[in-house]
Amino acid sequence: KALNLGADGYFTKTGDPETVYAELAHGLRKSVEMKRAKAKACIEEARLKAILSSSPDAIIIADLSDKIVNCNDAAVNLAGYLSKGEIIGRSAFEIIQEKGLKVSEIVNKLVEESTIKKVELSFNKKSGEECLVELSVGMLKDELGNSLGFVSVLRDISERKRAEEQNRKLA
Repeated sequence: KALNLGADGYFTKTGDPETVYAELAHGLRKSVEMKRAKAKACIEEARLKAILSSSPDAIIIADLSDKIVNCNDAAVNLAGYLSKGEIIGRSAFEIIQEKGLKVSEIVNKLVEESTIKKVELSFNKKSGEECLVELSVGMLKDELGNSLGFVSVLRDISERKRAEEQNRKLA
């Protein structure tokens, strides 16, 4: 009945007192560990939200099958969507055109080196408009070093490239 009302567990009080107290002590340690793990997870989630919301650059987090699992508002705006819901679940490489460094090359380099920094690529917005971005990607790994996915940071460099081109024409 207690479990149906929301209790995490229960202990029987019958049997050898030494065994009963040992089980109780073990249960309390486990309960404290779970509370601490939940608190740590909440803190990590708050940190991630702060990082995502404070960055002016687009940040996209994807799993190993390249499906987007999270992104920030800057990524939504850069891609020309209205909400994260339109982006989450899509392929992270779906919007990167194969100009310059090909998607397959990005993946191979990422697997080999675990990071890619400042690669210039074409980026397709929802509207079909193309813009130039600077892409940096890093692998996400667990505590044992197993790959979990990757995080991409994209900076729109279209205006800078146009200004550089104008300066070249004037020079």
